[in-house]
Amino acid sequence: MLPSQATVILNDKILIPLYFEERKSVALSDGTVLTSDYNAKKIPQIREYISTSKTLHGGSLFGKPTSVKMVKASEIEHYLSQIESQSNGASTASMTDSEPSKRLHEYLQSGVEKWCSDIHIEVHENSTVIYARVDGRRILLSEIPDPTYGDQLFSYIFNSKATEKDADFVAKDANNGHVEEILMCSDIVIIDDVQDIRKVKRKTSWRVAYVPAKRGGRCTFRWLDANSEIPKLDDMGWTAGHVAVLRDYRDMASGVCIISGKTGSGKTTALASALNEIPAERSVVTLEDPPEFNLKKAIQIQIKPNTPVKEGGEEMRGFNYYSKQTLRHDVDVEMHGEVRDKVGAMELTRKGETGQLMFTTLHTSSALGIAHTLTEQMHVPAAVIAAPALMRLWIYQTLVRKVCPHCCLTAEQASEHYKDQQDSKVAKWLNQIDELCNGETKNIRFRNPKGCKFCVEGERGRTALVEMIVLDDEDREFIIRKDNAGWLRALKAKGFKDVRDHAISKIKSGTIDVVTASGKVNDLLPVDSADIYKTFEM
Repeated sequence: MLPSQATVILNDKILIPLYFEERKSVALSDGTVLTSDYNAKKIPQIREYISTSKTLHGGSLFGKPTSVKMVKASEIEHYLSQIESQSNGASTASMTDSEPSKRLHEYLQSGVEKWCSDIHIEVHENSTVIYARVDGRRILLSEIPDPTYGDQLFSYIFNSKATEKDADFVAKDANNGHVEEILMCSDIVIIDDVQDIRKVKRKTSWRVAYVPAKRGGRCTFRWLDANSEIPKLDDMGWTAGHVAVLRDYRDMASGVCIISGKTGSGKTTALASALNEIPAERSVVTLEDPPEFNLKKAIQIQIKPNTPVKEGGEEMRGFNYYSKQTLRHDVDVEMHGEVRDKVGAMELTRKGETGQLMFTTLHTSSALGIAHTLTEQMHVPAAVIAAPALMRLWIYQTLVRKVCPHCCLTAEQASEHYKDQQDSKVAKWLNQIDELCNGETKNIRFRNPKGCKFCVEGERGRTALVEMIVLDDEDREFIIRKDNAGWLRALKAKGFKDVRDHAISKIKSGTIDVVTASGKVNDLLPVDSADIYKTFEM
């Protein structure tokens, strides 16, 4: 039963964010803190503020002790809904000058505690919402019923915090910058052959980008140095064969290697790992926007695609401008961070033909799709793409979360766990796992949704699924003819393995969860189209 409506919720600019960041605690006008969880992290902050504020509730609670009372979660939600209806998206109050700094620190700290890759701060018409991207999954950190809360964070980030920014904050203009913050980071360490968690305070580096939106905007933080070291090619989840082929290419004199995938699929990490292995006797230059890793022996140039070479001029300091400049610098190996258009693609192929070993990335959903993207979307002539010995290696990569080895479930345990949930995806896959794995199910594992201290909801870290085309003259003939269907059949006949094949091998080994993998790999268990059409019968 809810407390008397005569009881007043303490409601001001400091307390409201504390309430909504966890949605577990609120404070009443008599100084009592109601909570649905005695371990809620915000309780100490709420109590301290109540007893030390000389202005809160007319100063009547200053210096007085506070108490904590356990209530149902529904009661907390009742009070929070009251606050939301009262504010209705309007500003509850302005934050003090120090508040944005503390809030930003808390969100970044909360994100690194979950091993995040990104933090998203979104301002909507009636609210500010903060998410963390953890191993590809978005997790809600906080939701505040006040859009100006986020606007003030944006202003603080670009007016006071960020360096290397495009400009001071203007709500209608996109912006980019760099942020550094000292945070407590969690590392998994091995002590006496046993894994444990170690907390280390260190400076963290973040790329921050802002984009305006209708009735709001969004700020995205990308954690650049989440890994203290660039991972080795052998540690990314590629097969030994994949690694050997890339190393063979790395030692060639010239040609082009393209690594494709969606945003956040580890393309740049794979390139950094390959480039980091190149000996100092070869001259390496990268063009990036911006550099995301510190390479040991490379000259890393940050391009500025929106900055003119000369004031008022049309030529910009982008990939093409710096690519021409590097012609005078005796470069052996060159990496262009991304192919974005026909001009960039033509510059890449030109450099590959003039004797450099070229690396780049491209956004596609398959290795085969690189040809279509270059020829049909960027309008690069097929004859250029199929030039003899130019295109050497095309790679597609996607990342899939790994099951936590400390708490994962066997098929038998998963079957018991989900026995009363016949509509769950796990239950359906348990009925199909034999067919997918050809009966090799001894080592398969499912994520444990309860998780443990080493993971988030039963998964921790990601592994790569890879498909690789080592181009030969037969492949180039299919590119000229633009016969993708015939090309795929020819590749399969030669033994080409796609990401589905790689996924199945990792499901069999117990590395990844089949349900998680099915969300990353299309047609993991193909269904005949005739069977689909039968469901349309009337």
